Amino acid sequence: MDMERKYPTREVDGVDVPQMGIKELIKQLGSALETMEGNRKSYTSPEEIEAGTLMVALFGNSLYYMRLFDKSLRMFEAAQDDFIFLFHIGDNVPPEKNPSCPYKLAALLDRFPRLRCIAGHLGGYHQWEHSLKALVGRDVWLDTSSCTPFIQPDLLKAILRKHPQDRILFGSDYPLYDPGDAMMHLQEKAELGDADLDRYCSNADALFA
Repeated sequence: MDMERKYPTREVDGVDVPQMGIKELIKQLGSALETMEGNRKSYTSPEEIEAGTLMVALFGNSLYYMRLFDKSLRMFEAAQDDFIFLFHIGDNVPPEKNPSCPYKLAALLDRFPRLRCIAGHLGGYHQWEHSLKALVGRDVWLDTSSCTPFIQPDLLKAILRKHPQDRILFGSDYPLYDPGDAMMHLQEKAELGDADLDRYCSNADALFA
């Protein structure tokens, strides 16, 4: 199937996003998952590449799409029981100028309480004080990627202390940062014991089970 010929597209952040009805969207997502499940080691066939491209196009920057497309809310509603959404959250600009700030994700969680979300960068890259107000303590997974070089130790400890321990995922943002170095820096800056670090590294097992 040629997605570009079958569906009109709209460019968002350099990604051509297929425009289709919500029922067709969910059908295509299911088909993409089945295709990708068939070969976990490498995606090399045209069908597998297309499936992977579709997944990236739809979810690579979903909060940004939500701001632009009315049908995105219907997509989240339909997919909340079957998919896990990973969002990049935060930036150096203020939340009100950022399409993926902690408050926007909090509003999405309010509307769809069954939505399973991972909020990247402890819920807000360079917006950790806002994450502490809007996301910490909620039923959302936070990953630790790209945080330790920038976050203040007291703020890091507060987020980790106040958030459910089974909802914290270790992340390194590899290849930007080496996973071994990221684990060491997280443990040192947050003053974590080995058991805490091990838990953060293994919490994804239950999420993806």
